[in-house]
Amino acid sequence: MLRDHEDGLAIAPTNYTVRDAVTDWLAYGLVGIDSSTAKTCAILSNTHIIPSLGARKLRDLSAEDVDRWLAAKAKALSTRTLQAIHSCLNRAVKRAMARDKVKRNVVELCSVPQGQAGRPRRRSPLLRLRPCSRAPRAPRCTRTSSSRC
Repeated sequence: MLRDHEDGLAIAPTNYTVRDAVTDWLAYGLVGIDSSTAKTCAILSNTHIIPSLGARKLRDLSAEDVDRWLAAKAKALSTRTLQAIHSCLNRAVKRAMARDKVKRNVVELCSVPQGQAGRPRRRSPLLRLRPCSRAPRAPRCTRTSSSRC
């Protein structure tokens, strides 16, 4: 810490929490993003990140903490949702790192585990078609006049 001070580096605040980083990212880091994407990020952050990790000081957050958190979430969430919450946390910590709130991003060091199986993929409607057992119909005449079709 003394070496950083002598080198002129900003000293990271000791009371900055994960909640602070995520709320700052949600408020200012999503500029230029589609509103539905921003809404999804806010929902994921407020549902999964802040309740679980929000009270933890950002500088005390370790890769092991993030790995344990993701492993616990993998018991209930799909792989895609795990990737999304990992991305939200990663981007929030990157923003905090760029603003000298933390020295390194430990979230980048963590990989996303395999989650629960999601909904089965929808099969193509053409694969669900079955041959008709009835004989094909003759085409109907669409003319309104009395001439033959």
